[in-house]
Amino acid sequence: MKNRETLLSLIFLTVALSILFAPVLLRGETFALGDVPDQFLPWRIFTAEEIADGRIPLWNPYTFCGSPFLANMQSAVLYPIDRAVDLFFQPEQGVGIGMILHLFLGGFFLFLLARSFGASELPSGIVAIGYALGGFHAIHFLGGNLLTITSSIYLPGHFWVVHTLRKRIEEGRGIGLIPLVGILLAVLQVLSGHAQMTFYNAFFVGVFFVLNLIQMKSGRLRLIGILSGIALCAALLAAPQILPTLEYSRHASRTGTLPYLPATEFSFGWEFLASFLLPEYLGTRADLYTPLRADTYWGDWKNWSAVYIGLLPALGFLSFFIFHSPSPQGGEGARGRG
Repeated sequence: MKNRETLLSLIFLTVALSILFAPVLLRGETFALGDVPDQFLPWRIFTAEEIADGRIPLWNPYTFCGSPFLANMQSAVLYPIDRAVDLFFQPEQGVGIGMILHLFLGGFFLFLLARSFGASELPSGIVAIGYALGGFHAIHFLGGNLLTITSSIYLPGHFWVVHTLRKRIEEGRGIGLIPLVGILLAVLQVLSGHAQMTFYNAFFVGVFFVLNLIQMKSGRLRLIGILSGIALCAALLAAPQILPTLEYSRHASRTGTLPYLPATEFSFGWEFLASFLLPEYLGTRADLYTPLRADTYWGDWKNWSAVYIGLLPALGFLSFFIFHSPSPQGGEGARGRG
């Protein structure tokens, strides 16, 4: 019964994404917004052509008088998901297909995380859809911030690895293939191409790890050892991307200390707090694609970021703390499961 409900939840997520992005799936359209036509699509085409000709695209002859390409982390030359998509689709269509695939993966990872916290299949499916189609991802579609989406979706997967390892260690159960999953997700995180999001995810995973460590009654050293091994193996496997990027970054204009104003130019203003509950309080670029045909956003900076989490995720988050309680066996459970 549980497997059936899990399958139905994932089918529901798939159907929701398919309906929303039907033009991409059925007519081969792509997301020609923001950085996609200006940067990511030309890079994707260049990468596909070079690999088809049997060359690893180390150098980009079309920018300036030539510039490093693979070493530029955002080129994501070694990202296996992009390369796999390019085997079956032209780059113009593959960009859109890849973004939809990543939204599904993000929802799937959050589904697993919610289940590991004791939520039943239905609420887990709801939060999965809320995460995949939430304000953060939606607004980055409009900005054409492809890598922000493809990198951010791994965070719930990392959380799931940490939390599942903790539970199995405390319960005295085998850890199975969880460390291998952790290594795979960490490598994909690095190769996905967005250094900032990789750093943010690493920070929050570190905080989540410490919180789990504090709550553990036994097995702390084992958890530390396993996660350290995961990090080391992932770093070694991702070294073909990490090492060239580190060498290249020494010559970047942002290397070193930035003045205060450039360092804070992307920061949220106080007015953004209202958008936690009112997503269009500051207007929205989405009105460009409505009968208004105008960008109604009036905030300090481009609305490439959004803090609106959605009504259903907000209610689900609150209900978790209201109805969740430890099970009599000492594990985690929830009252009133669906």
